Amino acid sequence: MLYIYYGTDIKKILNNSQKLIEALKTKREFAQVFYFYPENFNKENLETQQSAQGLFFDKHIFVFKNFIESKKEVRDYVLNNLEKFKDSNHLYIILENEIEEKYLSNIKSLKDVNIKEFNIKGIVGISKKDIDKKKFDLAASIMVFKSKNIKNNEDKVRILNQINDIKKYIDAPEEFFGILWWRYKKYASNDMKNMKYLLDIYHNAHEGEEDMWTGLERWLIC
Repeated sequence: MLYIYYGTDIKKILNNSQKLIEALKTKREFAQVFYFYPENFNKENLETQQSAQGLFFDKHIFVFKNFIESKKEVRDYVLNNLEKFKDSNHLYIILENEIEEKYLSNIKSLKDVNIKEFNIKGIVGISKKDIDKKKFDLAASIMVFKSKNIKNNEDKVRILNQINDIKKYIDAPEEFFGILWWRYKKYASNDMKNMKYLLDIYHNAHEGEEDMWTGLERWLIC
C-alpha cells in the first residue's frame, strides 16, 4: 500500500502523515515504523528491514521524506519502486514538498495510490531549504554544546528555543534524530559517551518510556 502526501503546507503534511501512521499502527499492533532521509539513505539497510521477519508481525511502515526532490540516485530509487511499494504487504508513505510536474504526472498515472496535496492558500510557506538549514544548524549547535560540555544557561535556552522552532516543521522527532545521529557518526564517531546517550533516547522513545523530544531536551540540560 502506498501513500503520497505533498505540497507547500509542510506542517499540515506532517500532521496528517503522523495521524495516518498512528491510525495504521492501531491496525497493525506489532508493526514498526522506519524513517528514511536522502542525507543518509542506504539501500541495503532498507532492503534488510523490508525482508526481516518480526517476532509477531512482518508488515511494517516505511516513511520516505523529500526523496523525489533530492539527488538523482535517491529520487530514481523511489520512483522506480513505486509499483513495488504499492503492491507490497508493507505500507509506504512518501512525504514531499512541491513535486515537479514531470514526476507528478507519472505518479498520478498509477492505480490504487493514495495521493493527497496540501497547499498553503494565500500564504508563502517556509522553503525546504530554510527548514533544512534550521535542522542542520540545530544539529551543529547540539554537537558543539555537548562536545565543549557547556554549562552556560543562555546557550541552553538558545538551543531549546531552536528545538521549539524546528518542532513546527517536524512532527516525527525521528526525522531530526536521524540527522543528528548521522552527524555524530560522520564528525564525532569517537564520542562514544554522547552517541550512547542518543541511542538510549531513541530506544526509550520507541519503547514508550519517554517522548523523544523530551529525551533530547533532558540530555541537553542535564
